[in-house]
Amino acid sequence: MAAVALAVREDSGSGMKAELSPRPGAAGREMTQEEKLQLRKEKKQQKKKRKEEKGAEPETGSAVSAAQCEGQTRELSGPGNQLGTRGEKIPAGRSKAELRAERRAKQEAERALKQARKGEQGGPPPQACPSTDGETPSGVKRLPEYTQVDDPTLLRKLVKKPERQQVPTRKDYGSKVSLFSHLPQYSRQNSLTQYMSIPSSVIHPAMVRLGLRYSQGLVSGSNARCIALLRALQQVIQDYTTPPNEELSRDLVNKLKPYISFLTQCRPLSASMYNAIKFLNKEITGVSSSKREEEAKSELRAAIDRYVQEKIVLAAQAISRFAYKKISNGDVILVYGCSSLVSRILQEAWTEGRRFRVVVVDSRPRLEGRHTLRSLVHAGVPASYLLIPAASYVLPE
Repeated sequence: MAAVALAVREDSGSGMKAELSPRPGAAGREMTQEEKLQLRKEKKQQKKKRKEEKGAEPETGSAVSAAQCEGQTRELSGPGNQLGTRGEKIPAGRSKAELRAERRAKQEAERALKQARKGEQGGPPPQACPSTDGETPSGVKRLPEYTQVDDPTLLRKLVKKPERQQVPTRKDYGSKVSLFSHLPQYSRQNSLTQYMSIPSSVIHPAMVRLGLRYSQGLVSGSNARCIALLRALQQVIQDYTTPPNEELSRDLVNKLKPYISFLTQCRPLSASMYNAIKFLNKEITGVSSSKREEEAKSELRAAIDRYVQEKIVLAAQAISRFAYKKISNGDVILVYGCSSLVSRILQEAWTEGRRFRVVVVDSRPRLEGRHTLRSLVHAGVPASYLLIPAASYVLPE
């Protein structure tokens, strides 16, 4: 009985292909009836396995080990025959789909092993997916550019924009604390408007006054700074006049850009201020060109009033009504500095009958906690005041 073996050959376009051929030792004589039946059975088995492989996607090689990556050989054995290229034995009942899947799995495992070796040698780790804007491959959000003033490249980018907009830039006064060198550090000796001519400047006087109040700490707190910005923008819109051959929806947005750059030079904007600026820009670009200038300006000022009422005043009321329920009788609450919303929550909780005590922690140079202390004492809330070095003594309470 002549033996029949499956021979595997490489095809340039389609990968591994299997074909049936008589054993070399059996060449020259015809196959017997039993051999023909055996050959037909093997063909039927292969066709059946191909149909099964088409119905189910072959697994790729997530669990292929590094030891399997090293083996690159394949061999199909008949009764005692080896046809692999490098000595690896493969059972005779394997279909072409199984062989292709195994080959693909080994190639992917080899590629992953090479990338892992590169990472161990100090190379950059492979990226599983493209990172989104503002995030690193590890998922950590990238800091905005204005908080990286110790980077000379980013600093040059920040300085170019105000120069193009004719906005005075913050001067480096030389004395910096290394621990906080990545943050903009304010100097009372070098004012931002020291060499700026107010009458000939492109900056509106209301914005100059607001920027100086920001830089000197006269306006602090997220809500207070946002409301002050919106009131100054209302004044800017009131004094605005559309130039000839221009549209208000385009020209006013361009007018506001140097104003925002100036405020950023005075003090970096808060998140609430960014949201307010985005809202106003959207409202301005939505102004129809067919509207009269006075009507459009009146609508913009009314939109700012609605924003203050809905997004700041009513939002603070909703937060305080929900948050004061978290306070129980006998609680000792520690607060730091001054927050108008926190003070409002504490006062509303006291008004609703919750009995508790407040410890106000403060620090130099601004000592903003004194404002919190005054508002709480005025509302009848028992409160004590201390500086931050003594905070460890009240923590057990």
